[in-house]
Amino acid sequence: MEHTSRYGRITWINCAKCVAILAVLVDHTYQRLYDNQDISKLSYFSVSMFILLAGMTTYMSIENHPMGWMKNFFRLSKKILSAYCLSVVVFYIVIYHSFDLENYIRFLFSFNITLPHYFVFRYLQLMIVSKGLWCIVKYCRGRWAILFECIIFIIIAAVSLLTTKYTNVLNIYGGGGKLFGGTYLILFYIGMFIMKHYSLLRKVFYKQEQALSARRKKLWILSGISLILVAAWWRYECIDNFCIDSKLLLGDGINPPGIILTIMALFVLIVSYGMFTLLEQYKWTKNISVFVSWLGGYSMYIFLYHRLFEDYFLNQILFNNIWAKRFVYFSVMIGCPILIGFVVKIIRNWCKKVAAYGNSQILLRNQNIT
Repeated sequence: MEHTSRYGRITWINCAKCVAILAVLVDHTYQRLYDNQDISKLSYFSVSMFILLAGMTTYMSIENHPMGWMKNFFRLSKKILSAYCLSVVVFYIVIYHSFDLENYIRFLFSFNITLPHYFVFRYLQLMIVSKGLWCIVKYCRGRWAILFECIIFIIIAAVSLLTTKYTNVLNIYGGGGKLFGGTYLILFYIGMFIMKHYSLLRKVFYKQEQALSARRKKLWILSGISLILVAAWWRYECIDNFCIDSKLLLGDGINPPGIILTIMALFVLIVSYGMFTLLEQYKWTKNISVFVSWLGGYSMYIFLYHRLFEDYFLNQILFNNIWAKRFVYFSVMIGCPILIGFVVKIIRNWCKKVAAYGNSQILLRNQNIT
């Protein structure tokens, strides 16, 4: 689904989600589909970028649907919570070939039926503070707004460093086990900050009087420069091996992320904006952007279910050709979760229709009684 707000239709955000989820799959197939650690390091930005995008979409969502803190939390969380609860059921049955309600509840609240499920708890923690962060970012206005936003950034960075180093929540893996996600909170704030000032970016590339050729030229330049930055930073990441993060006492600098992955996620975000916005400017490439955006719309299901097919089905198959193996792995890890997403949407829509029909029958019955 495309994200729409006062900023206009933003297809590239879902495209960026697709880039991030593909990087997740590359990361999780290390030593199964390839052995080059440098390629693995290139994919480490994936979850950091998801949090950047979560900050951006959450800012838009709260702005479009103003409501109280509790209602806001449940509205932002209900989709991933329902998908998560179902995924734990599916994983439990596949892994243990049975279903035990007590153990299911234990896995449900420990967020560890598989490693990627930690992401849900970290997301929920960020949704708890989302309304407060939105208010802070939204109402920093006036002459000194940027200064106040920078001061808030420093405060959030300091708090995040402390929570990364000194907190532990339920022994959950990575950022899920840190209060408010540890340094992921910084990325979430940056995402909100970007979306607040997104209109300035649109003014550069979408001036009404600007010729289409001039807009395309700017996007080509932006895409080219940002790709060079990604390549250069990836090279530095491979050489430094996250030493700078360890010196700053940020642990391994991977999960929660340190400076290296934060900057890489920002660079890839810029690449995604430039390239997919550019694709939309040409009739013969616009459909590519639409298709990638469609795939990105199912990133949540791919994230939740890809390990199910990778660990419990695909690893049972023997392949003679590595490229055939890669093609089958990625096709199944992307296609099957999308199929699950389709089925869930059909069931959800059917339930809504049944509920609407039931409510209409109750109203008719009450009218007949009166």
